[in-house]
Amino acid sequence: MNCEAKIEFKKQAILLRQKGHSYFEILKRVQVSKSSLSLWLRAVQMKSFQENRLLENQITFRKLGSEAKHRQRLEKVSRE
Repeated sequence: MNCEAKIEFKKQAILLRQKGHSYFEILKRVQVSKSSLSLWLRAVQMKSFQENRLLENQITFRKLGSEAKHRQRLEKVSRE
C-alpha cells in the first residue's frame, strides 16, 4: 500500500468515526488492520449520543450471542 492510499484510508476512517461508526463498521469499509485503526482513531472524540448508540449495539449483540449459545446448548441436550 502506498503512502497516499494510506492517508486516504486514514481520512476516511476518521470521518466515519466522527459520524459515530464502530471499529467493526469502519473495518468493513476501510481495509486496514485493527491496530492501525486504533492508532488513527485514538484521539477522535465522539458525542455522547454516538457513544450511547455504540453501547446499545454492544449490549444487543451480546444478548443475541448469549441467546444463540443457549439455544445451541438446548439442542445439544435434546439430541442426547
